[in-house]
Amino acid sequence: MRMPELTTELVIQKAQDWYEHEFRRFHQLRKSVFEEIQQNTNFLEFKYVGQYVVQPFRPYRLEYDYDGNINFQGTQVGEKGVDIGIAVDMISKMDSFDVAVLVSGDSDFFPVVRYLKDKLKYVYHFSVGRGVGQDTQYFSPALRGVVDCFQGFDELELLSNYINEHAGIPPAIMDTINLRAAELERILDDEELSYRNAPDPDTALIPRR
Repeated sequence: MRMPELTTELVIQKAQDWYEHEFRRFHQLRKSVFEEIQQNTNFLEFKYVGQYVVQPFRPYRLEYDYDGNINFQGTQVGEKGVDIGIAVDMISKMDSFDVAVLVSGDSDFFPVVRYLKDKLKYVYHFSVGRGVGQDTQYFSPALRGVVDCFQGFDELELLSNYINEHAGIPPAIMDTINLRAAELERILDDEELSYRNAPDPDTALIPRR
């Protein structure tokens, strides 16, 4: 069996095919997950307000990693426009609710929360962080100060104890969840080790001047 010749055109075509497949795969996966959530919950509407972006493959844009390997700059860049989409929905549907529940620690939501409060709406603010309440400084103080209720949750606890693995969550998403939980455990272990090895400020030696 003769192997096809590896030409520049073939490499570019294969890369473009991969990115098109990745884009279609994400949207199909998102659709199936959202349909599953909608069927098993009492939400009026469960929707995705952002835009998942996969940059086109550009073989002329290269960068090198620390090992000297070439990385092409056609990459997944994640969700875009989520904050704007949420803010638009909160305002456009304002006549249909009395209480808004915002799950975010982003200070970018301050203007829309302030607007809702001016319109006599209640706003509950839930934030997810690492090591709550040690890391509550990562939550926007401005946002916390204007909402009616604030509550912080530990991300690792949520991922470890409140994920229903039998709810039909696609394996790709479960893999991402498990990787994130493992990363958080490693970070917390490193922080605990650093804390234990830190010198006691009451016994630390102060050099003479």
